[in-house]
Amino acid sequence: MFGQRTTSMWKFLPEYTTSNTNLRRVDISSEEDLQEGFARFQKDFDNALDICVPCAGINRHLPFLEFTYKDHQDLLSINVLGLYFTAQLAAKQMIANGTKHGSIVLVASMASHIAVRSQLCSAYCGTKGAVRSMCPAIAKELAEYVSQPHRFS
Repeated sequence: MFGQRTTSMWKFLPEYTTSNTNLRRVDISSEEDLQEGFARFQKDFDNALDICVPCAGINRHLPFLEFTYKDHQDLLSINVLGLYFTAQLAAKQMIANGTKHGSIVLVASMASHIAVRSQLCSAYCGTKGAVRSMCPAIAKELAEYVSQPHRFS
């Protein structure tokens, strides 16, 4: 498990983990940090990876007319790029270790289908729509290597 807010994840760790589960703090908006996280994982688990569930997501809850370029870049760097490159590194690791039945589960959001009027999430909807849209293309490219990536919205 990778995440920026590991303190909130730690409370769930005993209930949902086994000796084959790992929790690390990784900034998925940082290419270097993400690569270092995967390198540590590869070392600790002898390069064995069967499933990856990139499900990062942040929102700023700001009205469309007040959203800044920086706010949107933050959402894109985590919700789209971080998820994309997490899936890419996982796929490369699965291919390298010969995993034929691995799974990559990309998590989008209902916000990729519908806007909720009471929520300020126009940029968030766009980032989760990107996740939803990239999944079939990734699945097509990886079909010869691993089980098809799946998407949950």
